[in-house]
Amino acid sequence: MSGLAINLFAVGIFIVGLAVVIFSIRRLRKGTLSLKVALPIAVLLIVGLSVAFAMLTSSPAPDPSKDPNMPDREQRLLLGGYNLLPGPVTLNPYLPSSSSLTISDTKQYISPPTLAHPGEAFHFTYTVTGTGSITSACTWEDEGHIEQGLKPGDGGGIREDVVGSHNLSASGQLVYGACTAPNDVKVANLRIVLKQAGGNASISGLRLAADSLHVEQWPDGRDAALGFSFDWESAMGGPIHSRGMTQHDVPFAVAQGMAMRTGTDNLIKIFADTNIHATFYATGYNLLDGSSGTNPLDQLYKWASPKNGWASDYWLTHTWYSDDPHGTDTANPAWYFGDQADRLRAAGHEIATHTFGHLYVRGATPDQLDADLSRWQAAAAAKGITDATTFAFPWRSSNSVDQPFYDVMRKHGIVAVTRLYEKDLHFPFSFSVAPKSGGMLVVPDFLLGSASAEETANTIAGEGQGLTVKGLNQAKQVVDADIAQRGVTSFWNHPLAVADPQRRPASRCWAA
Repeated sequence: MSGLAINLFAVGIFIVGLAVVIFSIRRLRKGTLSLKVALPIAVLLIVGLSVAFAMLTSSPAPDPSKDPNMPDREQRLLLGGYNLLPGPVTLNPYLPSSSSLTISDTKQYISPPTLAHPGEAFHFTYTVTGTGSITSACTWEDEGHIEQGLKPGDGGGIREDVVGSHNLSASGQLVYGACTAPNDVKVANLRIVLKQAGGNASISGLRLAADSLHVEQWPDGRDAALGFSFDWESAMGGPIHSRGMTQHDVPFAVAQGMAMRTGTDNLIKIFADTNIHATFYATGYNLLDGSSGTNPLDQLYKWASPKNGWASDYWLTHTWYSDDPHGTDTANPAWYFGDQADRLRAAGHEIATHTFGHLYVRGATPDQLDADLSRWQAAAAAKGITDATTFAFPWRSSNSVDQPFYDVMRKHGIVAVTRLYEKDLHFPFSFSVAPKSGGMLVVPDFLLGSASAEETANTIAGEGQGLTVKGLNQAKQVVDADIAQRGVTSFWNHPLAVADPQRRPASRCWAA
């Protein structure tokens, strides 16, 4: 029972006892209460009032979690702040597997990143038992999660503020510490680092809070952000240019294009039923109502070869748009999605950039990318789309792409990219910065498919999968991990994954 409850109970006893005393005295004076009855009542009252007095004047039982030397702010933190040791998450390798963890010898635990601002002060607490000693430290990072140097721009060392070191005991102790973000460097994130020196340490209850008003990155008090996006391509996108196609197969590409159409219509309904809006990364060719005449981008791309993963050398002798039927979205609905673009926009969905012709960016030149994105913007403007600010790499072709390419993207209004080369995607639950990009933000993503063997591979052969989620249970684990880190991530696929709910189990994941 808490101290407040005990005090209220004692006051209640006292008031009742006092009322009985007054009542008894009055009855005795009037002669309506005999002394034989009054004596037992008096004894009970004396005992009850004595107990009440003892309860009111005694000191409360010590709180085993309270350190008398701990400042009030750390005491309050025990009831609030952020829990940095979330519950069981089996899919996410960036979090411990339970609400406590053990580190031994010279190992360390590094917490998920917490949004920080220059000069912002934080404090943290945790309970630890074990042997040896443990050191607490705060590490500061920039937007790219690169530890800040000891001096601005020197790139040397790690900007790490050691908070304290503690010798451990089997009885355990409550540790608290405080740290302040440096003002002389551009700080974006804080991580708590716990380092064990010899022995074993069992840590639980690691919590973090800001000393003053803390501005979180998500509006309306939300814990995390989750996006949904699709690489939306007609037959002229990934289907006809498939890297896994051993023989050029136009009927296959047409079938894939129609599946893209059907899946997109299904998604419009799914998201309308749940009042959710998604991002559809469109090839610019998708946005056309039809085509006629010559295409200035129709040329040979020598990078579309077995050297870069294509199963045949077809594109070494055929121009990139040579299969264009030069028709309309009515006569050739698998090739032109202009009418569907209108429906997506009417439903409130975002249409963003996936290049005009599904360009293999790492094989192209900055000038070729510039020409392609100019053509994309022209097609988008014809549909009233003038606010595309994010870019999805076709085939995850960001590896070896450097700042001149990203400068071209910035020229065309791009501020963030996704579908990054999987080996460069190190932070699946937070924004980061693309390598050699000059600061271009990366939106993390998971390919959301199904647990069936049929759909384990990507829906278009030859496209990199990156981080893959198989089935609804794993998808829920990703969401739980995202919330635990107060982070951001996204699920993606191609619309054809939900073209046939009976044959494609992935569609049930998206509907759920």
